[in-house]
Amino acid sequence: MNFKDQIATDLTVFINPNEFGDFHNVDGRRLLIVISKDATTGRQRKNSSDHYSMSEGIHTGTIKVYANASDFPDIPAADSFMEIDGELYRVVDCDNQMGVLVIDLEGNQT
Repeated sequence: MNFKDQIATDLTVFINPNEFGDFHNVDGRRLLIVISKDATTGRQRKNSSDHYSMSEGIHTGTIKVYANASDFPDIPAADSFMEIDGELYRVVDCDNQMGVLVIDLEGNQT
C-alpha cells in the first residue's frame, strides 16, 4: 500500500458517521460531512455608509466543512453560496486536499 492508498483509507475513518462525520442537507442533497464550528468573529464596521455591517446584534459566524471531493461535481467557488441544513453561507475559500474538500464558510448569525 502506498501513501495515496493510505490517505484514501484514512478518509473513510475521518468522514465516517461512527467517528466525526454526520449527515447534513447540503444544497438539497444528504451528504456525509464534518462541520467544525470553532470560529466566530464580530462584524467589523467598514465605514459609515456600510449599514449592513452596522446592524446591532448581528455577527459573522464562520465554519469549516470537510467533505469527500467525490460528493461534489464541482469544487465550490469563492463568493458562491452554500446552504447547509437550511442556513445560507458564503464560500470564503475551498481547497481540495488529497480528496477532502476543506470549505471555509461564513454566514450572518444573531
